[in-house]
Amino acid sequence: MPRYELEEGTSSKFWEIEQDKKKLTICFGRIGSKGQKQLKTLGSEAAASKELDKLVASKTKKGYRPAGGKAAPATSAPPSTTSSNPELEQAILADPEGLDAWLEKNSWASPGGRRSAWSRSSA
Repeated sequence: MPRYELEEGTSSKFWEIEQDKKKLTICFGRIGSKGQKQLKTLGSEAAASKELDKLVASKTKKGYRPAGGKAAPATSAPPSTTSSNPELEQAILADPEGLDAWLEKNSWASPGGRRSAWSRSSA
């Protein structure tokens, strides 16, 4: 079961999800605890796959990262073949910090280390 963890401030949580045909098993709680389990049964295997992808995307957006610093496990959907930049896509999938590494490698900062006007404002 793929495990994701979030450790921010005093928060230390885990979240796991597994698909078995049209059933999703979700386990979550504080790191170090047994956690709680939820079972979701959807109308079809495709619907369960779509829900799994949606839930993983939601958790990663909130800051959850694969446990142990490993790359995120593959979701049920195959990788997109329509990406305009497959190298960037692979960098992001291979490493949660892949976007920053790819941007740095590809000279996203202007000379002198100043970031260009289009760079992320949180920097």
